[in-house]
Amino acid sequence: MTVSIHALFVIHPALPTTTTPSARTTSINTAAPSPECDFSCSFDVDFCSWTQSATSSFEWTRHKGSTPSVTTGPSYDHTTGDGYYIYTEGNHGNPGDVARLLSPTCTLSGPYCFRFWYHMYGVARDMTLRVYVVPDGAAPELVWSRMGHQGDRWLSGEFSVAHKGRVQVKGGGPRGHSQGTPCPSQKLTGGAPSP
Repeated sequence: MTVSIHALFVIHPALPTTTTPSARTTSINTAAPSPECDFSCSFDVDFCSWTQSATSSFEWTRHKGSTPSVTTGPSYDHTTGDGYYIYTEGNHGNPGDVARLLSPTCTLSGPYCFRFWYHMYGVARDMTLRVYVVPDGAAPELVWSRMGHQGDRWLSGEFSVAHKGRVQVKGGGPRGHSQGTPCPSQKLTGGAPSP
């Protein structure tokens, strides 16, 4: 089974509207994380500010076109059909091995909505894609998860981060128990303030 990711969008919601007796004023916070804390990535050039964890058992691969394994993974990226995405191969390593992808640690004024595209196609029923939020100094919190074959199509995933302060996002999952099959593929991209 192959797990693929394409396109991560980070959206910061508007602040509440304030009203005065003489006029109505709307304040909108359009500030995204500072440039050094940009979560957005299309993977068309590189991994952007995301890194592979030193504790990963195997790694994410940046790729264009079909994955090398037959009957697994996407044939193209989600956005243009001719771009890049990242994926993990399930036939590398041992069952239970984990590939981890890490965001930069950023100071957020929250809440933020994260949207991304994922593709999980193949026979490893126990292949899982998980996303954790790690507030500074706290234990990781599972905020999103999918398990097993999801069909030969890109699907949208979304989760919210309501924490304020320093936060890191971790994504990844364990290799399944079907020998000779790749793991799910992912692609993350973009970023914009919400209306």
